[in-house]
Amino acid sequence: MFIIISIFIILTSLEAHQYHESYITIDYNSSKPSLEWQIEGDNLNIVFKNLDDNQNSIISWKELKNHKEEILNYAERYIKIELNNKNLPIELKEFKLKRYDDQTYIITSIQIPKKLPQNIKIDYNLFFEIDKLQKLIIKIYDKNSTKAYILSPNERNLSINFQKTTLFNSLKRFFVEGIWHILIGLDHILFLLMLILPSVKNQTNFKKVLIEIAKVVTAFSIAHSITLALSALEIIFISSKLVNVMIAVTVLLTALNNIFEKVKESYWQIAFIFGLIHGFGFANALGEFHNIKYFIYFLATFNIGIEFGQLMIVSTLLPILFIIRETTIYKKGILKFGSIVTALISIYWIY
Repeated sequence: MFIIISIFIILTSLEAHQYHESYITIDYNSSKPSLEWQIEGDNLNIVFKNLDDNQNSIISWKELKNHKEEILNYAERYIKIELNNKNLPIELKEFKLKRYDDQTYIITSIQIPKKLPQNIKIDYNLFFEIDKLQKLIIKIYDKNSTKAYILSPNERNLSINFQKTTLFNSLKRFFVEGIWHILIGLDHILFLLMLILPSVKNQTNFKKVLIEIAKVVTAFSIAHSITLALSALEIIFISSKLVNVMIAVTVLLTALNNIFEKVKESYWQIAFIFGLIHGFGFANALGEFHNIKYFIYFLATFNIGIEFGQLMIVSTLLPILFIIRETTIYKKGILKFGSIVTALISIYWIY
């Protein structure tokens, strides 16, 4: 019991798959070019200890406005933009608030020249030091195309040459982000593990195991692709906080099933049903796009990256699990003990 509690304490220090995204939109389609910066607000509570003026543990819009200058001055220090190799002055004055999907955004703007530059360079560090899941999604619109990029604590710089940059360059970043998205999504990984672990139990034919796992991964992929598309296209909307709880519940149920063995088959059906829920958890990474054609490109590439990441996990673990399937380490350690720890973690996440 002491070992279970110790491991539980360590693992619950890891967060579930809850991302914070800020956005920069550079629009050269209109007669008056604009750069809008949407700054996510949750991390402001960590940075500034004095936002809660009335000490009621709730940061209101009025309190954010009261600290307008302090917030904007702080944000200015963490962004640097060069147009045609010349520094762009960063003077943040505009301050609007928007609530979207349980998230408060500070909306400000930066003045940019009317003519589209040949190259843009962005160095960005806002919240990256305190939030390892923080992302900045950059969207650039001009008369000929839509470009999108993602910056994160692992990649904080962006350099674009409009004469050389192609759609492929943008898509490549979304493919990599899709891989990274699944690899650091502990809740999604634990869900897959809970479905994969019992697949090798009492099996002697690796080919049969491979077919069953292929069904599970395919069902999960199809399911989350459906809801990812529906959510990202805003056809269906579910609060991200509710989605996070629902995902944790799916992890809990699959872990409990490994412990009590109520369902011994039909794992691919479980993967499909619960995969529909997990798809909503992937949607926020994309943001909004004006051009539906380019949005579909980015959506598809991001999704392919997620599938590639899943295959990396499965192809690494499955042969090892099959080899040790008859050992006590697998039966009592990895399968039973691992499922108990996973159940405890998911209960903690739900709470």
